[in-house]
Amino acid sequence: WSDISTATLTERIQEMDKGFYVVGLDNHVGFILHDDDGSVWFLHSSYMDPVAVVRERATESEPLAASSRYVLGYLESDWLIRKWLLHEKIATVK
Repeated sequence: WSDISTATLTERIQEMDKGFYVVGLDNHVGFILHDDDGSVWFLHSSYMDPVAVVRERATESEPLAASSRYVLGYLESDWLIRKWLLHEKIATVK
């Protein structure tokens, strides 16, 4: 999506499946969690205060609001998420 507010982004995500998404922004990348209770969170390594890994409501996220583009990919693979969390190699094919 392009040129939408974080409120609109959140509404659109709430219409999608609950789960974990990767999100690409203009100059940043992170994850979106559409939680079981319908809330939408942005998880990322923040370059704004606090400079740390954070989980914040999507509607309140400055990095999300600063972006003019949002590209989402649904992470539906428990296998992939498990490998990522355990720091295991994931083979790719060119």
